[in-house]
Amino acid sequence: MESLCAGRYQRKAKAASEAKIASQTFTVTFVPSSVGNYVDVYGFDITEQKKTLKAMTDSEQQFRSLAATAVDAIISADIHGNITQWNRGAERVFGYSGDEIIGQPLTRIMPERYHHAHLKGLNRLAETGKTRISDRVVEVAGLTKNGREFPLELTIAKWQTEEGIFFTSILRDTTEQEKALQALNLRNRAVSQSTNGIIITDHVEVFENPITYINPAFERFTGYSLAEVLGKDCRFLQGEDKEQPGLNEIRQALQEQRDCKTIIRNYRKDGSMFWNEISISPVFDVQNNLAHYVAVTNDITEYKKVEEAVWASEARHRSLRDDVLDSSEMGMFILDADFKVAWINHAIELFFGLQREQVIGKDKRELIRTKISEIFEDPQGFMDTVFATYENNTCVEQFECHVLGDGNRQDRWLEHRGLPILSGFYAGGRMEHYIDITKRKKAEERLEIARHKAEAANIAKSQFLANMSHEIRTPMNVITGISDILAREELTKEQLAYTELIQDASKSLLIVINDILDYSRIEAGKLEVAPVEISLKRILDGIDSVMRPLATEKDLQYEIICGERLPAIIQTDHDRLHQCLVNLVSNAIKFTDQGHVHINVSIEDSGAKPFVRFDVEDTGIGIPIDKQQHIFDSFTQIEKGCTRKYGGTGLGLAITSQLAQLLEGKLTFISQEGKGSIFSLIIPAGIDVISPPPLEEEKAVSEITPMKEIGRAFSGKVLVAEDDKGCQILTRKLLEPLGLEVTIADDGQDAVEKTLQESFDLIFMDVRMPTLNGFEATEALHQKGVTIPIIALTAHAMEGDRELCIEAGCNDYLSKPIDREKLLEVLGKHLPAKTV
Repeated sequence: MESLCAGRYQRKAKAASEAKIASQTFTVTFVPSSVGNYVDVYGFDITEQKKTLKAMTDSEQQFRSLAATAVDAIISADIHGNITQWNRGAERVFGYSGDEIIGQPLTRIMPERYHHAHLKGLNRLAETGKTRISDRVVEVAGLTKNGREFPLELTIAKWQTEEGIFFTSILRDTTEQEKALQALNLRNRAVSQSTNGIIITDHVEVFENPITYINPAFERFTGYSLAEVLGKDCRFLQGEDKEQPGLNEIRQALQEQRDCKTIIRNYRKDGSMFWNEISISPVFDVQNNLAHYVAVTNDITEYKKVEEAVWASEARHRSLRDDVLDSSEMGMFILDADFKVAWINHAIELFFGLQREQVIGKDKRELIRTKISEIFEDPQGFMDTVFATYENNTCVEQFECHVLGDGNRQDRWLEHRGLPILSGFYAGGRMEHYIDITKRKKAEERLEIARHKAEAANIAKSQFLANMSHEIRTPMNVITGISDILAREELTKEQLAYTELIQDASKSLLIVINDILDYSRIEAGKLEVAPVEISLKRILDGIDSVMRPLATEKDLQYEIICGERLPAIIQTDHDRLHQCLVNLVSNAIKFTDQGHVHINVSIEDSGAKPFVRFDVEDTGIGIPIDKQQHIFDSFTQIEKGCTRKYGGTGLGLAITSQLAQLLEGKLTFISQEGKGSIFSLIIPAGIDVISPPPLEEEKAVSEITPMKEIGRAFSGKVLVAEDDKGCQILTRKLLEPLGLEVTIADDGQDAVEKTLQESFDLIFMDVRMPTLNGFEATEALHQKGVTIPIIALTAHAMEGDRELCIEAGCNDYLSKPIDREKLLEVLGKHLPAKTV
């Protein structure tokens, strides 16, 4: 640093400062002098240092701006491997925000197998200031925030500041490149390893297509190497043989820029001829302009030799051929080059009612127009298909045609195929095959009829189940409702006992009905699950409140045992999980006469996602070994015959097993006869079981206070449209004690008339009624401008019945038997309530 000035001034100063002279910058230092009241002044030129500092600052700002907008991940780290800079590209690639990751070690974003080498590299950088992968592109793997591993290209640059050594990594996600490369390699291997010859040509003009690629199989066919044919037109393989029938087809296809397939003669490098079965396809670019042609070739010389040998012996063995072909069940036409019939076999005579001596020498095209087409179900379609192949003398892909019968000929389905005869006795002609597929078509028709019958039977079964549900649930509604009302009255002990027997019997019957309906829904594929976040504690408390009284009644030890790490919240279908657990626990209690029933709940880690495991353990009768493989079959029970002790439909475990699958879980068991069973229901937790609070910290209270815990009263007039007298009485008994004024309508027409004459606050509308059903009555009321809330009250409880009622214009839905709590809930939605 050069001293600018030195002097002594009569002033006091203790600090250094900067001064600018023209375009130069200096540091000025004031030092108190030992001589009198003076200071010594020293100045140093720091212009270059300032320029360097500004350039570095500008460069850093440019780098930060570039890094912030770059698509690739740009990450800087210090000598200890801690992240100091993190751009938006890194956020996109790894999933971490800058706030989450800056200051964290680089090992957070790399698989564990790289950690050791990474730490060694940092140590080497600290000791030597060098790293082995600086200024190189390295292929590595990265780790996203959610734990997914993916491929990366990595470039590292080292830099140093006054604060120490830093390095910047540029990382590019190559996942899509890897996929594209794998797909390209697969296609390349398929092409290069194909046993068919493959040629790719550029498109210059209509008939100018230089070769750009041939595969090894083509080299073997022809003897030419890629270097020898590159840039040549494929026509050089034809030699002097330029007037072949197949070449006309190729020329036409090139002119029209379309696919074609034919057989031509080509010549190898050694001059030998080979028969080439060639399929040519145009390739268009993204602007739909013709860019290339791809030809797939196959050397069929040996096949042709066999064919020619067969035709060469035609003259010598005509009678033998006729005898053999006449005995064939496949009909055959042989046409000459002018499309005249050269020969037909006996099967053709049967199929079409033709006589050989009458058609030989006749033009096949005229025969089709005048005779053959008359017996086809779709004559025009047959003629269009066949004549199109005659025009270019091409192969015909097989197609089916229906030949109508008459008094002398059967109705038949035939499969037709035609191909040109390229050499031999009838070279230039055609051979057409007709195979009788009548048996197959009739079998297909029978299968189709059977399918329709099965579908009709399935519909009939569903309708029967729906009707059965309605017919049973309607009286069940009365039985359960009236018995519930009686149980609340002042009865003698004997009367109360009888009432409770009625309630128990009706509940058992309802379980049977529900099991049958659930089974039919599952079998029809109409039972769906709707996963939502639910409280695991609430599920277990619900099971406990229902099952503990049953276990206590049988004097069984009953306990729910919760393991460690159980989450408070899981994501699944609440109703279906509850149904599974009720089925399993009620079975355990039913088949256990002494001992215990335990529900063990735990977390099971299986692969990438956690599962909740419910083990229902009992000390009951167990399952015999010979019955265990059928325990999940429908209508299967351990007991048989008239001495059955336990009863039931035999559907509970079958339904539970299928529900477990719908919940993406499984149901398994172990059992020993006479000692008990453990049924294990395992379902996905559906959420991260670490982040949510554990089950023991669950303090949530049910959002809905049970109706039985509070008194409810409502105000308003209610119309009940119900044709069943028992249901009329029951509904009135349920509604009037709640403070409601009830009017009964005997059918849908009566409901419409009373609604238009009187003012009501709510309508309960039975669906199945005479005169007008519930849907028709609802529609009639809407057409009259009635906006009163309408509640569908129906014994239909199949999947989708609720949606049908809502679509028909009802505001809500209640199924029979009427559940008192659900009734109160519906009333609370639509009527003003008073707490009493």
